[in-house]
Amino acid sequence: ACAVLLGWAAWLGRMQSSYAYWTWMAIGMGLVLGAIAAVVWYGRTRVCDHMRPRPLLLVILFVGIAVRLLLWPTDRYISDDIYRYHCDGKVLCHGTNPYRHPPNAPHLKGLRIHPIDQRINHPHIRTVYPPLAQALFAIGYLLSPGRVTGLRSLFLLSEIACWLLLALLLQRRVRDREPGAGLLAFGPGQKSSAPKAPWASWLVLVLAIWSPLCLIDGYLPGHLDLLALPWLALFLLALHDKRGWLAGLALAAACLIKPLGVIFVPAAARHLGVRRTIAAAGVFT
Repeated sequence: ACAVLLGWAAWLGRMQSSYAYWTWMAIGMGLVLGAIAAVVWYGRTRVCDHMRPRPLLLVILFVGIAVRLLLWPTDRYISDDIYRYHCDGKVLCHGTNPYRHPPNAPHLKGLRIHPIDQRINHPHIRTVYPPLAQALFAIGYLLSPGRVTGLRSLFLLSEIACWLLLALLLQRRVRDREPGAGLLAFGPGQKSSAPKAPWASWLVLVLAIWSPLCLIDGYLPGHLDLLALPWLALFLLALHDKRGWLAGLALAAACLIKPLGVIFVPAAARHLGVRRTIAAAGVFT
């Protein structure tokens, strides 16, 4: 399954024509999803019962990162949204409010010096991205002015942070049900015969990290949503630990990147209770 996923990513990164891209995308998704299904079934019966948590988690993380690094050199399928992110970050780094002028405004003519500035979508429209997203765009620009490499680095780091927080959340949920079990490394004095994490927890991690949909609609085109993922994962972890202030802070950060995160507010209120919801609301606002 790992070989199929890595081979598909390597082939996709070398595709030249759009027709071949979509053809191999469809074939590759079928192969990869089938391989993931095989891993899940095998893991349910063999791997999770005979393999320690740390090596299994490292394998899952390694394959997820390797696939994205194989797709790193290609920019043929990247969304033109990322060029707007680069432009907003550049404008902010040069001391101008990105909400004041559209990219093609005469005031910003001196900043349109990079070839990718010609690829900005709807240059006559002012930016609509929230403030925390603008700050991250500026960091991405500072990492690689005139290129989108810095932004893609932030996307990859955001995904890795999300995966680790998700693994931590799943470990805590597993230990709530079965003390001694976990997804992460064994603690001091813990023996290899300690209870293992249920196979369903590994399924969640595999689907989150290896899913081709996350690559096709997230990392490969370079969509903003990836920057909000670690904050949403932190929000879920705070909900599990009943930390209202942390849940409010994490959800506020996610909404300042992608406002769609506001849909989690009713779930948070139901899960935290009245007192903790008030604390979360105070931090959120």
